Amino acid sequence: MEKDQQTKLLIHEDYEKLTPFARIEKMVEELQLSSELAFNIMRTARGKLTLEKRAFSRYYDDAKTVLEVHDEGYFYSPRMQVFFDSLASSSSLGIDLKTFELGQPLQVCPSSGWYYADIFNELLETAYFGAS
Repeated sequence: MEKDQQTKLLIHEDYEKLTPFARIEKMVEELQLSSELAFNIMRTARGKLTLEKRAFSRYYDDAKTVLEVHDEGYFYSPRMQVFFDSLASSSSLGIDLKTFELGQPLQVCPSSGWYYADIFNELLETAYFGAS
C-alpha cells in the first residue's frame, strides 16, 4: 500500500492461520521454548518400523510445502531464514535446497540414506540452536 509517497507493508490479521510460511515461522518461534523433536522411529517386536509423532510433527506438511516453493531469489523473514539455513547447514545430510524435497517420514532419502523423519528432526535441532 502506498500513502503520502511512503510504502507500507500490510499483513492481513489471518496471515498466520492461512499460510505454511506463517506456520513455519511459528514453529521456529516455538523451538525457542522447546527442544522436543517431531518424530521417534521405533521397531515393533516383529521388527516393523513404526513412527511415533510428537509435538512438532504437525509442521511436517508445512515444511514440505515451503521447501517446494523455496527460491533463493527471494528474501525471507529472519525466522524463515533460520529454517532454510538449518537445512543448508546440516552438513551431515548433504542437502541441496534447490533440489531437496521431503518425502514421507518413513521413506529413505536417496541422497543421504536417512529417513525423512530423521532429516526433519535434525532440521529442528539445527533450527533450535540457530533460533536461540
